[in-house]
Amino acid sequence: MVYTFRVELEKDEAGGLGLGIRGGRGEGDGSFVVSHLLAGKPASAQGSLKLDDVIISVNGFPLAGLTLEEGCALITASPPVVRFEIQRNGDPPTIELIKIRTSSSRDIVYTDQ
Repeated sequence: MVYTFRVELEKDEAGGLGLGIRGGRGEGDGSFVVSHLLAGKPASAQGSLKLDDVIISVNGFPLAGLTLEEGCALITASPPVVRFEIQRNGDPPTIELIKIRTSSSRDIVYTDQ
């Protein structure tokens, strides 16, 4: 199953999230993928993200079509609280879901509000 959900992270005192990403326009299918989580930093401490999660949007702005540099710049320039829309294959997230895509291509929609 494919799960779509939202994650909200607050930057640390240095303005970081402890989140590494790879991908973007010109790389594979162009997706932005979580490549590492630094221990003790907001992305790791919050506990919702996993390696290989796909970042769909940042603060409502879709990442599709952006280069890695543009995507990183968008995250860096974000306000202290950053809202991500995430897509994950396999394991369900530990937070409320927005959407589950089943193998039959029908969507089951949940609200996180």
